[in-house]
Amino acid sequence: MFEFIWTNVLYLPLYNLLMFFYTISPGPDMGLGLIFFTVFIRVVLLPLSIRSARSEHRMERLEPAIDAIKERYRNNVQKQREVIKSILAKNRIGVMSALISIAFQLLIFIVLYTIFSSGLQEIGRNTIYSWNLHPKYIDPNFFDWFNLIIPNQLASLFAAGVVLLHQSLRRVKHISEASTVEKALIFGLPIGTYLAVAILPSAKAIFIATSVLFSIWIRLVKWIVIKYVIKEEKLKKSIDDLWTN
Repeated sequence: MFEFIWTNVLYLPLYNLLMFFYTISPGPDMGLGLIFFTVFIRVVLLPLSIRSARSEHRMERLEPAIDAIKERYRNNVQKQREVIKSILAKNRIGVMSALISIAFQLLIFIVLYTIFSSGLQEIGRNTIYSWNLHPKYIDPNFFDWFNLIIPNQLASLFAAGVVLLHQSLRRVKHISEASTVEKALIFGLPIGTYLAVAILPSAKAIFIATSVLFSIWIRLVKWIVIKYVIKEEKLKKSIDDLWTN
């Protein structure tokens, strides 16, 4: 049962989706195909990402109240948890959207690792559907820069740099204002990213970098629209509330 689900529900559909984007990419080029593939996945998961961003924004606004509750009930952990849980429910803060989005991306990460570890060629489990576009030859290179099925240190450093940028934008406006925990996340996640992908096929670094850049792009578009495109203050607030409330 597990083998059937893994092969027919996860592996083959994602392999064929990757081959589709590879075939239609200029060249064709596997690196571009992987980027198109990643953007497609992020667009599909966008509703979950928006709900996750809303919960995160609400949580940030409630931090002072939660800190006050922790102080008030510091000698009664059970009561502390009950009151915090009640406040989170009242403000519609949930973790399911974030967990589902992360779970999907982690699952895709694992499947992609298996796909690129297989060598990509149409042998064994790698079967291209008859109705899918069929490439004449599967080239695993990203232009002439590097081979996506083997590790590449520059690609790993690039992915870590993108994660660092994203964490810096999310956590604080100025690094001097960051708390100890925020600084740990700002620098710890990029280091963890580098260590994780440095020994994996470089396709993983491209997948992570593209996914994170997509998040940065969404944040940038929202900021530009609210700051420069929309002039009416009420409409600005409505758009901001649509994303964060």
